Amino acid sequence: MNSKTVAINSRKSELLEAFLDQVPGRVNDILEIWHQLTDGEWNQVLLTRLLERLNTLSAASGKFEISQIRSSGLKLIAAFSSLNDLPDKPQDDALVRLDGLIKAFRDAALEACQGQSDIESAALPALETVDSSRQSCKIYLLGLEQDSAPGLQQRLESKGFEVE
Repeated sequence: MNSKTVAINSRKSELLEAFLDQVPGRVNDILEIWHQLTDGEWNQVLLTRLLERLNTLSAASGKFEISQIRSSGLKLIAAFSSLNDLPDKPQDDALVRLDGLIKAFRDAALEACQGQSDIESAALPALETVDSSRQSCKIYLLGLEQDSAPGLQQRLESKGFEVE
């Protein structure tokens, strides 16, 4: 493997790790919106927000080739999309079914994150913390917007790298 390929693979791995670090928080956000929907009055704004969050997470999972999250998210989107035109809260049996789908999505997403992390850690050496007493290591994130890899800069800085 040449150095360019190694650099690209390293960057992909870092982005994947940053994404996986965010998945539990995104799933919790989805669950929180779901609980707001079920605990209060049926609200189309909240339902739209829930669908947007599911869509965003599913699309990102597809880009990172994490099919378990993507397919589970798409199933959930399909189930919720049928409720888009309902003015009132669905019947209890429908809510119970959707609650089961939400919990299955949560479990699938968290399991996929754990499985992907295990694969990544086995395939690549760990990102080591820089010993600041010996040296300083500077990383330049060229052409990478802050919002395209949220958490990456903080992750690298927490490992002792200087990021610009």
